[in-house]
Amino acid sequence: MPFVLIFILEIGLRIGGYGESYQLFHGIPHVENKPDYLVMNKKIAGKYFKDNGLRSDNQSDLFLKTKTDSTFRVVVQGASTVVGFPFYRGASFPRLLKHRLSHTFPDKNIEVINTGITAVNSYTLWDLTDDIIEQKPDLVIIYAGHNEYYGALGVGSIIT
Repeated sequence: MPFVLIFILEIGLRIGGYGESYQLFHGIPHVENKPDYLVMNKKIAGKYFKDNGLRSDNQSDLFLKTKTDSTFRVVVQGASTVVGFPFYRGASFPRLLKHRLSHTFPDKNIEVINTGITAVNSYTLWDLTDDIIEQKPDLVIIYAGHNEYYGALGVGSIIT
């Protein structure tokens, strides 16, 4: 009987939409006659940290939901350096990479998607891998290692 009650409660909560969605990417509302786009979930850090000010890249890298033949898609994973700390707006290396690739290959639609989250380590990067591979990137850049000891789930971390 307790399992039946828990099952019914779980179904009710799911139908009611209770809780946060921790999908890495979510859609942008469709505009008529425009292609569909995806963007990184700004609340994804909540999956790994309780009540914190940690954030993902606040630049909202939009990218096409359905990749075209002329698109070159790069996904960058990492922590605060990838997010762009301490400059954030426009000075993150993924932003600079997009600018450089767009000028070098003007005939291509260059998408550089910054999935950086402050204070994470390889456990988090591994957890996000399947969602990233679903987007069919041409290249994945991983810039990590700084938080393996003190980052979330690291041996020296006080965050659990």
